[in-house]
Amino acid sequence: MIAKIVKGSGFREVTGYIIDSKKDARIIAHAGLFIEDVDTAKKLLYRTENDSVFHSFAAFKEDISAYAPLCFTDQYIYVGTYNGIIRISRSTPLAAHEKILPNTIIKCIYQDSKKNIWIGTSDKGLYQLCQKQGLKNFIHHPDNPNSLSNNRVRCVIEDDLGNLWIGTFYGLNRYNPIQNTWSHFIHKSQDSQSLSHSSVFALYKDTQGGIWIGTYYGGVNYFNPTSDHANFYSANPDDPSALSFPFVGRMEEDEKHNLWVCTEGGGLHYFDRQTKQFTCYSNLKPKTSPTGKNNMKCIWYQKETGKLYIGTYTEGLIIFNTKTNDSRNIKKELNKKNSLPNNFVLNLQPYKDRLILSTQSGLVAMNLKTEVIEPVSDIPAIQSIVTNHTYETFYIDKNDNLWLASGTGGVSKVNLITGKIKYYYHKDNTDNTIGRFKVLHIFENHKAELFFSTSGSGLFKYSPQEETFKCYSKDNNLLYSNYCYYATENQLHELIVLHNHGISVLDTENHKLLYTHRTPQTSYCQGSSIYCTSDGELYLGGINGMVALSPNTLSVHNKDHNLYFDRLIINNKSITPGDESNILSQTLPYTQKITLKHNQNNLAILLGNSNYLQNKYNYEYKLEGFGDIWLPLYSPKIIYTNLAPGNYKLTVRELTNTQMVCDEISLSFHITPPFYANIYAYFIYSALLAFILFSIIRFNNRQAKLKASVLFERKEKEKVEELNQHKMRFFTNISHEFRTPLTLIMGQSESLLQLNLFSPSIYNRILRIYKNASHMNTLISELLDIHKQEQGYLKLRIEHHDIVTFTKEIYMFFYEYALKKHITYKFESSEPSGELWFDSKQMQKVILNLLSNAFKYTKPGDWISVELVAEGENDIVISVNNLGVGIEKSKIKHVFERFWQDDSATTTQTVKGSGIGLAMAKGIVELHQGTIGVESEPNGITSFIVTLHRDANVNVEASSSADERVAGHYVIEPQEISEMVKPDKTVKILIVEDNPEMRKVLAQIFEQIYDVYTAADGQEGLEQASSLQPQMIVSDIMMPVMSGLEMCEKLKSNLQTSHIPVVLLTARNREEHTLEGLQTGADDYISKPFNIKILVARCNNIIQTRKLLQQRFARNDEPKVEDLPFNPIDKKMLMDATAIVESYIDNPDFD
Repeated sequence: MIAKIVKGSGFREVTGYIIDSKKDARIIAHAGLFIEDVDTAKKLLYRTENDSVFHSFAAFKEDISAYAPLCFTDQYIYVGTYNGIIRISRSTPLAAHEKILPNTIIKCIYQDSKKNIWIGTSDKGLYQLCQKQGLKNFIHHPDNPNSLSNNRVRCVIEDDLGNLWIGTFYGLNRYNPIQNTWSHFIHKSQDSQSLSHSSVFALYKDTQGGIWIGTYYGGVNYFNPTSDHANFYSANPDDPSALSFPFVGRMEEDEKHNLWVCTEGGGLHYFDRQTKQFTCYSNLKPKTSPTGKNNMKCIWYQKETGKLYIGTYTEGLIIFNTKTNDSRNIKKELNKKNSLPNNFVLNLQPYKDRLILSTQSGLVAMNLKTEVIEPVSDIPAIQSIVTNHTYETFYIDKNDNLWLASGTGGVSKVNLITGKIKYYYHKDNTDNTIGRFKVLHIFENHKAELFFSTSGSGLFKYSPQEETFKCYSKDNNLLYSNYCYYATENQLHELIVLHNHGISVLDTENHKLLYTHRTPQTSYCQGSSIYCTSDGELYLGGINGMVALSPNTLSVHNKDHNLYFDRLIINNKSITPGDESNILSQTLPYTQKITLKHNQNNLAILLGNSNYLQNKYNYEYKLEGFGDIWLPLYSPKIIYTNLAPGNYKLTVRELTNTQMVCDEISLSFHITPPFYANIYAYFIYSALLAFILFSIIRFNNRQAKLKASVLFERKEKEKVEELNQHKMRFFTNISHEFRTPLTLIMGQSESLLQLNLFSPSIYNRILRIYKNASHMNTLISELLDIHKQEQGYLKLRIEHHDIVTFTKEIYMFFYEYALKKHITYKFESSEPSGELWFDSKQMQKVILNLLSNAFKYTKPGDWISVELVAEGENDIVISVNNLGVGIEKSKIKHVFERFWQDDSATTTQTVKGSGIGLAMAKGIVELHQGTIGVESEPNGITSFIVTLHRDANVNVEASSSADERVAGHYVIEPQEISEMVKPDKTVKILIVEDNPEMRKVLAQIFEQIYDVYTAADGQEGLEQASSLQPQMIVSDIMMPVMSGLEMCEKLKSNLQTSHIPVVLLTARNREEHTLEGLQTGADDYISKPFNIKILVARCNNIIQTRKLLQQRFARNDEPKVEDLPFNPIDKKMLMDATAIVESYIDNPDFD
């Protein structure tokens, strides 16, 4: 448990935390405090975790320093003093205390994993307190290197390997208790990787096993004994076994598995991997310039001969025989054809018994047997591209392709066999191209895959099939850095890339970054390299020396660590607790939520990580309130600018291979709006805006409302009208379908009645058929009336009637039915007469419906009454009452709804009604400006009450529908058609009807008097009219292919057929339909079902009129054009012709 010391009375300064190894919540020491109260210096205090008050645990007889070291074990508490150690029993803290090492100044006390107590003293070295062996002292022996480095011991800690690390006045000591060996670590001025100072004050081991070393004016040092297996070799010119120059370049391994190392300033070095020592071969030939010769750029070892071929910066090519230690130079010679073109040899590669050399003046080849310089190729195209050009690097792959890296970026591929050349350059906004920065190294792996390392664009893998490049970079989180200097592969065929932070290991087959190993000992730049030895050890050449990494070093360590928010930067200013911004009250890692002002909305939050191993993890973050998508983070810095006021929650997590490494961390923050954008400001703005707009709105409100209302009503009217048209078409179609067979029935019956050939009984039966068909036609008309009523098309035929007499006549219709059903049936009126204006036909439907319903729900033995009562001077109330099943109160509101039926009510009839009668009755009464209501009790009296006003409907204009105008013609007396009209077979009449039976009936009617032709649809009728030129056309309207209206319009628009009279037959009997038919040029419009007599008479009149006109023209009469009964087209043509003749009648030249 970590003690949480609280500032309070008697304390001046808190300097640190004390760890209780038993994690006992009640033991909290006061160490690390300056104490003002003298009595307190003789007590050991504690407090519980949730208690801020300290309590006394043990008392001492002598003064104890405020900096006294403490150690907690299972049984004892050890307190270090200037006079030895006081051991306090945890079970009996008030008993006498045991004293250990009296007269000794104790500096530190530590318990290791094996329960041993280690005691550091100021001048007596280190003590080990073991329960079995007692005390054991370790001191410094100047003559024994396997001893403590100094007797002033300040701190002790144990690592994860069981070694003890002891910090002393001079040096850091590592003690292996199993082997009883000591190792010393001190500051070395020539070694940058040594301790920064030899005097060690503090040691701390983190959760990953890393050791933190606090030194005297040397800062903090860190290393991890469990994971640091890297050896660093720095340069020391004074040490003959060390590197003579820090910049290490290319390397080669010989048959003894030792390394030949190039340096750029220190010459050639031989590294013995067993002894870890270097041998320097500088100034291989004394007569040459040491500066130029010692700057070595590239190297290749020929195992067969033991020769090293080394490219230098100014001294050409050096050939060094490692067996004889002899060397010689191949340099540029003037006026010699076969010599180096330039003494700057940048790169080299063996190829088919030749060594290809890249110089600042192009590429040449050297025959390895004769050591003669010769051209790279005999092909002119190849020679032109490799001569007099400087390339950063080159490589010849297994397919005999020479790759040349330009200093300005991009590469060229030259096939040394065919001479074919291909250029690859970077293209902006185009994927799968090579990077814009120059290529520094080209590597080919075991699969013959090529990789290009660039100085700023990352690593690129070449795909020969598509001739594209796959990018591995920091931008796509596949590399830790974009500055790549070298690439190779290890024994596991993993690609290792050297960059400016260390190395990254890639799985190129699955395109994954496995891990990154950072080497803080040295940095890297262009010219640095990697070499993987035959046993898998890696050697990295850097600018500060050489690093050797064993294969174990590159294993991934996933030890415990924490992720935390480290710093907060607002508007480019770092925020600290207690500063003038007042944003943080404590450090950022312990802050859960912050509140920011509106102008503090440019944030930068830096992440911290307690993982100090050399592994690289990936970060992801999201800002709730801004977006819910996890975004990759390629640096430990999160930046947001111009955040809008609101609540946000920043969450960050750490991943490796898509797995969570540690817990997510979150920071909530609220950005307050400015004073002019808070809720109160918006309220004021709204009020002001409302006040300003109120005057404008008030001025224009009525006009705007009126315009909006008119527009809305117009649109609604259009929608309703469109819907009404659809409904009307539906009802018209149904009416047409019903009325067509009714016309056939009535027509055939009427024809039979006219024959006078039947006995009275058969005649009466036929007459009943005719009357029932007429009644059915009436029912269809009533159905249309309901629809008309709903659409507002039903018009009343208002007349003056006596309502009392009218009602009593309807009452009598049911009188005999009441006697038959044994129902008491009576009529009562408070007035002898009542004069009203109403439509008798429609009002009859109302009263008949009410009486019909009353009889339907009245049982034998009960009663029904009809009452008329005058209320005041203007109202007459008609009530139809009956004693029957009644209506529940909850259902009364539905009585006048269309299609509603009371399924629970018991009727005296087996067939229920349609549920539309009362709805129709209500509509008719309301059209009369009256009211209708109902009062009822279940199994009691039900009353339907109709109230009519005497002065209502007085000024309503009487009107009737087309159905009503022809209703009187439905019944005709029997009479022969031939007696009505004189037969004339010279007259041709064309009947156009899609219904076969109707077409046959019409043909039988007219064939007695005329020559009849028939057609089944409008298209056929149009064709026959053009060819036959009949004297009359009788046509239905609703037909397939072409309607009667369309046929009529086309006939009248054609000069050859415009004179033919057309009579239209249809079930569409509304006035607007009649008008529509006549506007197309029809001569007459007759509704179905029609009276045969009327149909024949109308057609005969039209024919006779046309005959009279023809006779008049035959006598050469000169009628006025405007008096001739032609259609509008003929009339217009004659008028135009007359006007032209009259205007030119005096002109002799008019032709």
